[in-house]
Formats: sequence, C-alpha cells, structure tokens
Amino acid sequence: VTDKVSEVFPDVENNVSKALAIMKSSTRPDISPRHAEQRHMKDWLKIFLNLHLDSDPYSIYRLSGPKRDLLGELEDQGYELMKDVPNDFEGLHKKHQRQIELMRIGDPVIQKEKIREFLEPIKYPLYFLDYETTAGVVPLVDGMRPWQQLPIQYSIHVQNEPGAELIHKEFIHTEKSNPSEKLIDQLQQDIGTDGTILVWYEPFEKGRNIELGLVLPEQMDFVKEVNERVVDLMIPFKKGWYEDYRFRGSSSIKAVLPVLIPELSYEDLEVQDGLTAQRLWTETIFLGKNQADKDKLLDDLLAYCKLDTLAMVEIFSKLNDIVFHR
Repeated sequence: VTDKVSEVFPDVENNVSKALAIMKSSTRPDISPRHAEQRHMKDWLKIFLNLHLDSDPYSIYRLSGPKRDLLGELEDQGYELMKDVPNDFEGLHKKHQRQIELMRIGDPVIQKEKIREFLEPIKYPLYFLDYETTAGVVPLVDGMRPWQQLPIQYSIHVQNEPGAELIHKEFIHTEKSNPSEKLIDQLQQDIGTDGTILVWYEPFEKGRNIELGLVLPEQMDFVKEVNERVVDLMIPFKKGWYEDYRFRGSSSIKAVLPVLIPELSYEDLEVQDGLTAQRLWTETIFLGKNQADKDKLLDDLLAYCKLDTLAMVEIFSKLNDIVFHR
C-alpha cells in the first residue's frame, strides 16, 4: 500500500497545516454541516449536534441523510425547524417530505394489515439473536481481510410459546484467539433446530454466518440452515408500515426502541453503542489493556448485547399487541 499512501500524503500535510492554522486563530470558523464533505456528513452531523445540545430535537439538522447543499439552502432562507419547511421546498427528497409530513400528522401511521402479513408466518419457538463484532484495518486473526467483521459475542432471548417466560443465552470470547470455533459451537447448542430467528437488519447477521461458514467449512450447512430461519424485525419500520415522526426518518433499533418502549434505554448502560463495544473488547482481550477492570468490562459488554435482543422481544410483542389485540 506504500504507493497509495504516498499519493495522498501531500493532502495529509496540507490538511494538518490548515488544522493548525484554525487552532491558532482567535475566531471559530463556521462549523455548519453545509461545509462538510458529503461522505463525512453523517459523522460531522453527530459532532455538530453534540456541540449544540440545546438545539431543537427536530431541527433541520435532524433530516434523514441530508445533502449539504440542502442544509445550506435551508439555512440561507432562515429555516430552523423541520415543521416549518414547505413540502415543495426544492432539494427535499421524498423521505424528507415524508419525515416533515409525519411531524405535522403527529400520531403514528400504522399499516396493520401489512404488519399482520409479516407476523403471521413467524413460528415458535422464537430466538432473538444479536451479534457484536470487532474489525480493523489490520485483521486480528489469520485468514481475514481488512475491516472484516469478526463475531466475538452474541445474545439470544428464547421464547418457546406466546407468553412464555424468556430464556436468555449469551456468549463472549475471553481469550486472545480466533473466537469463531467456540462461538459457533455454543451457537449450535443455543439456537435450536426449528422456529424463527429474529434479528434487526438481517444482512449483518446473515453475512457473519456465511463468513463463519467460510472459516469453518464443516459448519457451512449449519449456518445456511440458520439463515433460512432468519426474519428481519426491522422490515415493518424500514418499509414504512409503522411510521412515527419521533423515529427521525430512521429504522435503526436505537431510533425505534425509545419511542415504542420508553422504559428500556441504552442510556442506562456503560456501553451504549457497537463501536464502543468493539473498541473495549479489542483493547481488553487482544491488546491486554484494562485488566484491572476486565470482569466489569465484560459484564458491561454482555449487558449491552443483552439489551439489543431484549429490545427486539419487546418491539415484537408491541407489534403483536397493536395488530392482533387492539
């Protein structure tokens, strides 16, 4: 990669010089997201909003995936809140128009028949599954490519029949070695051979399963059987069968959960997002850091993954209640 690095090195030097000049300046530059490169917009919006914690939760900067030119035009015309932006404003994507329309409607918009058709084929026992992974530019184990996701833990909530008590199963790798074999051996014991496996955003779990099968060819039939049982609980929200302006145009579980199940919150956890989980696990298990707090950190990682699957349990229950019992 030396040649590729050499090509971009002058840009790095130039950017460092610009950054140092800004640090020395007595005036802060305009940090509006309108100046961000589009490929960095998502990351910069997070930084911008963290610097403006007092901003309205439904400001124009909360539009889903906005283009920088759109934000610039909205700023120039004095718009601050989504609800004030006319639906025919030039540059608004259909998803933005819908986001604004939902704000004006106020109440959730639910297509019960669509959700009913989605839920009816799901069969017990139910297995709510979530993986946590680690990844890096330099793979931690042999046979992996840069940035390939390596599953290092999972949580499963099992419900054998409607209304039955939940059974929780979990795994986390605690050794400086490839977790794949131990993880999949434990998964075979925990996931059963029939019933529906519910995940949130199936390409992720299915993709990791196939990668595990490639690392362990003798397990390929097993992971394919698992994938055939997978149902994506994100679908009713991604397809717009359940819409709520408070999702802010997102169908991620972290957007849906606080609206549907406000009593469950990631804010109560020490680990609140997947990137933090990746970093802590890699530092603690592979790099040998945090050893004095190792047991607590592992418990924190387990608690985070456990909430992901418990969240799915409660959202699934909520959908059933709305469709079949109201």
